[in-house]
Amino acid sequence: MLTVDRRQYPVRVVVDCRWVGFMASSGINALVRLHCAVRSASGWVRPAGVRATVQRVVGLSGLEAVIGCYPTLQQALTA
Repeated sequence: MLTVDRRQYPVRVVVDCRWVGFMASSGINALVRLHCAVRSASGWVRPAGVRATVQRVVGLSGLEAVIGCYPTLQQALTA
C-alpha cells in the first residue's frame, strides 16, 4: 500500500466555473465542504472563470473571503 504524506504533497483543486451560470446554496455548500476537506490535507481550492452572476452569490455568501476566485484557469494554476 502506498502512503502519501499530505504535508509534502498537499491537495490542490482548481474548479473550472466558466460554464456555471447560476449557483444556489447547494453549490456554495459544496465549495465550502470541498474547501474544508482539502484544507485538512494542507491544500487549497481555487474557483476559476467565475461569471459575474456567480461571483455575486459567492461575495454575498462571504465565501470570497475564505476562497479566492480567479478570473482564468491559468491565473488559478500559477497563483
